[in-house]
Amino acid sequence: MATLARLFDFTPGTIIRSSEVDSEFNQIINLLNGTSTNVQEFLQLSDATLPALKVNQVVTGTASSIISLQAAGVEKVKVDGNGRIHSTIAATASDPDISVASPATNAPFVVASTALVLNLNADMVDGLHASDIGSVLAGTFTSDLVISNENPMLTFEDTTASENDAEIELETDGTDQQLVFRRASDDQKIFRLNIDQGTAQFHNVAVLRTDAGADVDISVAVGGSTPDQHLTPKLYVDNRKTVWGVGAYFNGAISTVMKTGQFGVPKNARTFVAAYIRIIYQLGTLTGNTVVEVRRNGVSIGTGTLTNTATINTWYINNIADVELAIDDVLTWVCTTAGGHENVTVQLEGTQKVSTN
Repeated sequence: MATLARLFDFTPGTIIRSSEVDSEFNQIINLLNGTSTNVQEFLQLSDATLPALKVNQVVTGTASSIISLQAAGVEKVKVDGNGRIHSTIAATASDPDISVASPATNAPFVVASTALVLNLNADMVDGLHASDIGSVLAGTFTSDLVISNENPMLTFEDTTASENDAEIELETDGTDQQLVFRRASDDQKIFRLNIDQGTAQFHNVAVLRTDAGADVDISVAVGGSTPDQHLTPKLYVDNRKTVWGVGAYFNGAISTVMKTGQFGVPKNARTFVAAYIRIIYQLGTLTGNTVVEVRRNGVSIGTGTLTNTATINTWYINNIADVELAIDDVLTWVCTTAGGHENVTVQLEGTQKVSTN
């Protein structure tokens, strides 16, 4: 395209013939009124503080235009009176509204705002492709997953039945942590791993049933711990511990000649401790006390007593000296004194420690 030529600074007193500058003046007129289609305007400025082009639109607002860029008479881009840039032509997949080319080491643009940018779509986010982000919904994590919070929790939601929802949470009581797996609907603990910071002990707790005292506590000593120091029954945050019980039933009016079946401690049982004898009856015309003795290998370890004022269907508990039972020990129940009680049940109860080997 042609550019304006031959224009020069006027020199005072110098005569300029119109024939010498008419064509140049006509180019300026045609450029300003939009008649020319082959004249290129070029502005050059060496002052860094002054803009090469300054346009002042005295009407402000979205409807007004400071600059309107057209192609074949159709407006494509405009700068409105509020200083915002608009592309007036709908973009296509191959022809976006804005295409910014920049070196790979520099950001093409900067959004200096913490406000949400509506409908902002991107294939890459912080070095991850959209297909990588989609793997959060279905796929495989290719790096470690960290949940950082005061009590970090991972929740599994069943979209078909919310009562099946489950949670895994790292809880703390101020000293130790418990990694708890529980049912979300009622906070029922299903599994708990206690992490004892002070003595490097790990406690695994599995629930056998829902009634109180039904947790089975398994304690394993690691590091330089003193052997067996955590093998006695431990009370945890829910005040539950391991319990067991085995009993005998005397049918009819109890007498001193009655015999019951014997119980042998299983070979795989370890460190059962007997601590209580409980006794109860269902019928009878009471004439005195009934005493039932529990023997281990023929030697008495304690007795349970029903007095002549005992109440039907009420348990009576005798706290006996703790007795550790060994594998293949034989337990027997013997009535030593009969007092008219009928249908008597005697139960030996205790706790279980866990072996270190």
